[in-house]
Amino acid sequence: MKLNNSKIKLTKRDKLLKIRFPNHLNNKLAHFLGIHIGDGFMNYYENKKDYRIVYSGHSINEKKWYENVLKKLIKNLFIKRI
Repeated sequence: MKLNNSKIKLTKRDKLLKIRFPNHLNNKLAHFLGIHIGDGFMNYYENKKDYRIVYSGHSINEKKWYENVLKKLIKNLFIKRI
């Protein structure tokens, strides 16, 4: 399915970081969305003009998965270093 990204407004920081958004719904994006719904939290901080996306899991059992799988998935989808 093709996604309409035409109304997404990038911040100056987004542009500096060269953030991009997927154009199509695919398995990687579906996987990310499932993770985000299950373990994620997103908030926009008006006073800092900044947003945060946070994921929580078990610090021992899931740490390597977050470091090796989730970080690569986010970088692949959004070109975001974390």
